[in-house]
Amino acid sequence: MLALLGLLHMGFVSRFISAGVQVGFMFGLGLTIIVGQVPKLLGVPQGDGDFFPQLGHLLASLDDVNGWTAALGLGSLAVLLAAKRVAPAVPAALVVVVAGIAVVALFGLAGNGVEVIGRVEGAVPGLVAPAAGWHDLVALLPGALAIAVIGYAESATVAESLADEHGYTVRPDRELLAIGGANTQLVSLLVSGLTVLTAVALLPLFSDLPQAVLGAIVIAAVAGFLNLAALRRIARLRRASFVLAMVALAGVLIFGVLGGLLLAVVISILLLLDRQSRPGSTVRTEPGLLVFRLDAPLLFINAKLVRDRVRELLAAAPEPVRIVLLDLRFTHDLDVEGINVLAAHHAELAGWGVGLWLANVRALVHERLRHSGLAATVGEARLYRDPADAAPDVRAALGS
Repeated sequence: MLALLGLLHMGFVSRFISAGVQVGFMFGLGLTIIVGQVPKLLGVPQGDGDFFPQLGHLLASLDDVNGWTAALGLGSLAVLLAAKRVAPAVPAALVVVVAGIAVVALFGLAGNGVEVIGRVEGAVPGLVAPAAGWHDLVALLPGALAIAVIGYAESATVAESLADEHGYTVRPDRELLAIGGANTQLVSLLVSGLTVLTAVALLPLFSDLPQAVLGAIVIAAVAGFLNLAALRRIARLRRASFVLAMVALAGVLIFGVLGGLLLAVVISILLLLDRQSRPGSTVRTEPGLLVFRLDAPLLFINAKLVRDRVRELLAAAPEPVRIVLLDLRFTHDLDVEGINVLAAHHAELAGWGVGLWLANVRALVHERLRHSGLAATVGEARLYRDPADAAPDVRAALGS
């Protein structure tokens, strides 16, 4: 999936996964995983579906909690969380696994309703191609896409910080291909080797391992996803980002992993477009002159806002304006709507006896203006690369 996104030039997608979205998404993902493991912790039947169906099934099953299972599961979880705080170097997961097996074996808890792994026949695995049909692959795609996008967003954040530190540029699409190609890391090979060793020689030792202990290990592993400190910081710094984090969190809980991610990305894009459609502006006036600078690129979503704002300023000007100097400092390119609005606005101002001049005209913008014929209409002499170059012409035109 990572490689496919790279080939499709989708590296830019990670730019829409903001810090707030990542924190909210991971929080929701953590809650979803935890609610799926709590039944093992308490010895109640496992529910189906996403977060809320599983939570409802769990609450309805609380009367069926097995005391021995709950004691093992909650005790293991307490040990894991405590060890993470006070003794992080201790292999707490191994400790609770050994302790869980010992307790079950000593007290014969497998016969008291405590669910264990049971006997699993160990053997040397054969090299056989997996019998995975298209329906299996399709079922895996949503999760793979979500993991790829979120994983890449986190990797890209690290890559960008290193690039800033060492003075080089990250190319998102190449980064996607590289991460996809490097997805067989040494840690994966090591885990695979240990898994084979376990399957061949150690499986009989795990027959009395309680499922509750496994559930506790998983919950402890994802507890870090529930980052309340990060949510509080986001809420303190920017309310809109906190709302977006909550939307991502709720989206994961309601619509599942991929649905929540897509919802958060769509809302991020909509908020970005909303801000771009109503950007700020800087206005400077002198007798006969109005200088207007849009503090954002001139795009199809805000071009008419510029026109309307200039109209309002002209109507409110204490003295007649003869020249409107439009500063395009933040505009690196022009789309068709921007060109059309500028052409119509130039004609409108000309009818009022007002000239429309353009400053900070970059090379690509200049090329668009020439191809559209608007450069000739406005006049090449009225297209300025540097606003300071316009000052003598303004003074001459205004007779000052």
